[in-house]
Amino acid sequence: MRTVLQNTKARIGVVILVLFAIMSFIGPTVLSALGRTADQVDYSALGAPPSMEHELGTTQTGGDVLNQLVFGARTSFVTGLLVALFVVVLSTIVGLAGGYAGGRVDSAVSSLTNIALTISGFPLLVVIATYIPNVSVLGTAVAIGVVSWPGPARAIRAQTLSLRSREYVIAMKMVGEKPFRIMRSEILPHLVPILSSTAIGAVGAGIVSQAGLALLGLGGGQVTWGTMIAEGQQGGAFTQNQWWWFLPPGLAIVLIVMSLVLINFGIDEYTNPRLQGARRTRRRRRVTPVGGGSSATPSPSHSDRSGNDAQRA
Repeated sequence: MRTVLQNTKARIGVVILVLFAIMSFIGPTVLSALGRTADQVDYSALGAPPSMEHELGTTQTGGDVLNQLVFGARTSFVTGLLVALFVVVLSTIVGLAGGYAGGRVDSAVSSLTNIALTISGFPLLVVIATYIPNVSVLGTAVAIGVVSWPGPARAIRAQTLSLRSREYVIAMKMVGEKPFRIMRSEILPHLVPILSSTAIGAVGAGIVSQAGLALLGLGGGQVTWGTMIAEGQQGGAFTQNQWWWFLPPGLAIVLIVMSLVLINFGIDEYTNPRLQGARRTRRRRRVTPVGGGSSATPSPSHSDRSGNDAQRA
């Protein structure tokens, strides 16, 4: 982890992500202590722009945008984390079992994964959410996870197929070690980079998918960044140029997804040998001057200057 944080992209991503995590889990507690809630309404300021009383303005119904942004951050963030947990666990079980067992088990896993990959994810998610009215945060996360696990499972299976043919794995099989112990101690640690990238990507996918469902009116009854944008669209904030209603949640989604992408870039540059080689080459080019040596022009010697002075005289 320390080596990954030496990457500039990863550091920037972690800083942004930590700030959003603080806002998501500490911000609601602070606002609650100040007597502010997500459904707080000020009927004297309907659709008001940002002011000292309402830092990010209000909606057309008098709701405080800052309150909704902070309380909605926790719901959106928790949904993303639950999606990541569901996707990582399910894809690891399926991919690891198929890749290690081989034979009929692998054939069944491959067939299941390929069929799931051919189904368009978001339309299926819309169908699932349509038949589950007033779905909870957990239900939304499970629905998103159901359509998100096939890709990571396929990558984990491919890596497991490569690892199971390594000499140390074969040696453990020959001495009679149990398959579960081999997978846990010898194969699973080598899957950490893939699992990390999968978890990070799943958090972003969960937040964006939840926002997409909210725009379609399938976000449930919780306040989220997606429901804020959806209510702004329904209330005419886009046509009436009430930017303070939809811009904060939209910008929050963009920033948190960007932070996750930057962290993923940092992990890729740390684990991918090709990217490591390219990074070393760029460093050498910065350090080594053109021509391989000093490009400074040597100053004329004392005798040369004396000869030139004599010629001018």
